Amino acid sequence: MYPGNNKVRTQPRWYGNLKLILIIVVVIAVVVAVYFIGAKKIKESSLESQSHEFPETLFNINNVKYTVGEYENYKIIGTLYNKSSRTFKFVSVKAEFYDKSGTISGDDFTYVCGNDYLRPYETKSFSLLGDNQNNYNTVKIRVRDFTEVK
Repeated sequence: MYPGNNKVRTQPRWYGNLKLILIIVVVIAVVVAVYFIGAKKIKESSLESQSHEFPETLFNINNVKYTVGEYENYKIIGTLYNKSSRTFKFVSVKAEFYDKSGTISGDDFTYVCGNDYLRPYETKSFSLLGDNQNNYNTVKIRVRDFTEVK
């Protein structure tokens, strides 16, 4: 009711249904938009692929040096050579630290290249820094992950 007016104002019967229909249309539009955006991302990501080859057939790890600094921090430096005719990005190397019994007692990784490319027959350097542990006896460096650019 409105002041000075004895008439009760009501909404038409279909008004409640209209709100419900509008909400349903908006929800459907959002679902469709999310679906197509997701499909576009899947299509874009198919341009790049994770290679399932053994890294040893594609890369050489060279010139690895392991040092312990003044504050008992380790530093590992080395180079990674792309010995293939393909281009990669997001190439990472992993250091695995083994104790005297041959058990992995720690690991670390770093990216040799991120969104920039490691082109065919190109060499890039890497370094890892961290806290030295007295129980490290052996360190092995290997390629951890890489994405081929198509």
